[in-house]
Amino acid sequence: GLIKNIICLQRTNFRSSCFQLMDPVVREFMQRIMTSLFTVLFWLMINAVAGLRFELAIIDGTHKTGTTLFYIWLAGSSFFLYKLFKKLWKNHL
Repeated sequence: GLIKNIICLQRTNFRSSCFQLMDPVVREFMQRIMTSLFTVLFWLMINAVAGLRFELAIIDGTHKTGTTLFYIWLAGSSFFLYKLFKKLWKNHL
């Protein structure tokens, strides 16, 4: 019950013990949320580093092949990210 869940939160081995105590529907929902969150953050880090650190997102008046490829990658990866989330969240819990 509630006491077991509170004690579980205080343990150091959170993932192995707490996820086993959860209802299977809640566990599946949490896994979907975590997968979505980390996928978006990873995608965002890749694009932020490529676009800002390597200055591929900056359009300064001259044509650069890297900038064009970056924006093609950005559009394509956004589409595939959308398809991934559509597949991940298609089924109801």
